[in-house]
Amino acid sequence: MNQRPWLTSVLWLLLPTFMNAPLLFIPGGSRALAILVLLFIMAINGLIVPATSIKKSRLLFNVKISEYCAPVPLAVTVAFSCLLAICTVRGLGVFYTFSNTIANAGIFVFAVIAITVSLIQAETTENRNQILNAVFFSAPLYVAINLILFVLGLAGNRENTGLDSEAGVNQTLQLIGITTKRIVFPLAPGVNGFGAIAAFSLLICAFYGAYAKGLLKYGALIFAPLVLVALALTDARGATLAAIAAGIGALWLKKHPGWIRGAYSVLLITPLIPSLAYRFFDFANQSSLFSFATREGDIGARLGVGTGRGEIWKSILGLFSNFEPIQLVGYGPFGQAISGVSSQYAWIFNELGASLMSCHSAYLQYLIDMGYIGVIAWLGMLATIIYNTSKMLNSANEKNSTKLIATSLLLLTLIQSQTETIGTIYTPEMLIFLLVITVASSFHAQGQAVIDKSSILEKTKTYKPHRRLYNS
Repeated sequence: MNQRPWLTSVLWLLLPTFMNAPLLFIPGGSRALAILVLLFIMAINGLIVPATSIKKSRLLFNVKISEYCAPVPLAVTVAFSCLLAICTVRGLGVFYTFSNTIANAGIFVFAVIAITVSLIQAETTENRNQILNAVFFSAPLYVAINLILFVLGLAGNRENTGLDSEAGVNQTLQLIGITTKRIVFPLAPGVNGFGAIAAFSLLICAFYGAYAKGLLKYGALIFAPLVLVALALTDARGATLAAIAAGIGALWLKKHPGWIRGAYSVLLITPLIPSLAYRFFDFANQSSLFSFATREGDIGARLGVGTGRGEIWKSILGLFSNFEPIQLVGYGPFGQAISGVSSQYAWIFNELGASLMSCHSAYLQYLIDMGYIGVIAWLGMLATIIYNTSKMLNSANEKNSTKLIATSLLLLTLIQSQTETIGTIYTPEMLIFLLVITVASSFHAQGQAVIDKSSILEKTKTYKPHRRLYNS
């Protein structure tokens, strides 16, 4: 049993902040601190044997996993995290140093392992819910810390890149007469990725504020205005609209849980969306009817509807129109640069030659990085999240706040991943949220009953560890 559930919860609460804290001191940041935190979580929950008691480790290694969680969703999540790690390792020597490769690859696998052992070792349902609440609330805490650091003047107004490099006008604040640039926050590796986390944080605060009680409710009400300010400063209009749509959809699905199965149809049409979208963008840019959909005041206005996404998607689909064996496994990290296809649209980002800028579509990013295998893995991961969410929505024991937050995360991911690389290695914070919450929902999908671990320990009393390894 975990004698320190509060410590496990605190570590999960701070994990997103630990992931990017090195950005304050190291150019480009480092995942090493987050790796250490995950290893410590595994240690205090019994996985790293020398760091804990034999009794706790015996409990962990003699448990039947299917008694705790839905085994198939958990297996899919583990396999997906391993594929992410393999993809990252392929960037060794090209984009990553050895230490960066180990850290960037390990964080996905370690996150899945750490949350699994944390939930297995949870002594009661209350402890398990406490860990899940900590995982949820880590997002608004991360956003609030970024806002506070920005107010303190710690590297908050860094040079923007990509489409915003010319002016970066913040059109959200411009609506109320404030002229300023979009802000890249101190612990945020990018604008769009941070916008997605802030949008998810807004949903968390809204649902905890409306349905939770006690500390969670008051915390949500305190953090909500901070999250709104951060969203406004980031000018994440697309993420904000996606969050509103996801929130409304979650509320509707709570009353009509059977309709959640309709999300599977989104997976069926996801491969068609880029092809249909770039044709629509071509049509829209030839018509004045859609001029309102362009971002004024920067280079995006000259790119028309979709701000260049049509050109990006057309180029990538053109590359895959002629089959090559490497397309089965993809070109590795930043596949758009390795394959050379980004040279066809680098002008969008004011660049010459190959560009490292993302594909602005999670589906296409997995396709070019990890090939057809990666696409199948990504769609399988989304199907797993839909399955777990369906189980939670139909559970009479699940709290309303948990149901709504999990459902809104699913919907937000389905919406934003169509036009951004949400859920890929280029938005690691959101990807970690998806992996961890998918594992946690696998436990909840199995039911709220927590096994009496004392009975398991009784069955394993005959087990005698080697004296050299354990000194009882």
